[in-house]
Amino acid sequence: MKQFVLLIVILIFFSLCSCQNNSKEKAEQAVSAFNLDSAKQSIEHQNAAFQTAFENSDSVGLGNLYTSDAKLMIPGGNSVVGRAAITSFAAQFLKMKLKRVAKTVDVWGNGDLLAEEGAVSLYDQKGTELDQAKYLVVWKKEDGQWKLFLDMWNSNRPGAPAK
Repeated sequence: MKQFVLLIVILIFFSLCSCQNNSKEKAEQAVSAFNLDSAKQSIEHQNAAFQTAFENSDSVGLGNLYTSDAKLMIPGGNSVVGRAAITSFAAQFLKMKLKRVAKTVDVWGNGDLLAEEGAVSLYDQKGTELDQAKYLVVWKKEDGQWKLFLDMWNSNRPGAPAK
């Protein structure tokens, strides 16, 4: 009887060890499946689409780069929440016909969320620089694509107005 109980205990032990190893292997595979360099390329592609939409005053194209539950946290104002509201905000903003030059400083994260740090300058139609700013964007996958989820920026200029 003791041998039978010992055999059961040993089988349970090996069974649990095997499950833990499988879980560990699956977790390692999931981590290795995420490739930060590939994700950075996706962000570069989405940023190029953002720039094109901005240059073409395409508020719908711009809005579609955001997740359905996105939040645009504008300086000196209330947050704009949701793709439809962001599209509407973009339509008003794009009427100013500004020129935009943006540069990604760094991207980091994992398969669930990415964070992008960047710098942006805005110019009027004559080429006069109106503002320099820094931004942070949290990217989230929606429908298999990285999209802007949380978007926030602020001016580098001292004394920039805040509401």
